[in-house]
Amino acid sequence: MNKFGIQIGNITIYYYSILILLGVIIGLYLALKEADKNGIGRSFISDLSFYVILFGIIGVILTIPFILVIKILNYFHRYIFY
Repeated sequence: MNKFGIQIGNITIYYYSILILLGVIIGLYLALKEADKNGIGRSFISDLSFYVILFGIIGVILTIPFILVIKILNYFHRYIFY
């Protein structure tokens, strides 16, 4: 299976990024729909979703080094110490 979704010149957009974006859009739509039903302001949901997406991206960026350290320690534990 080809992992490339769309390729325009030098810019490549992968399938998983398209699906993540689609999930964010659908989630925001459903959150706004529920906010209208429960009397919560649409601007509050829009502001909240901005911060949730922002801190989600920051969390992923901060988590990647820890995952790499765990993989390195697992390698040493598996092949060096035993």
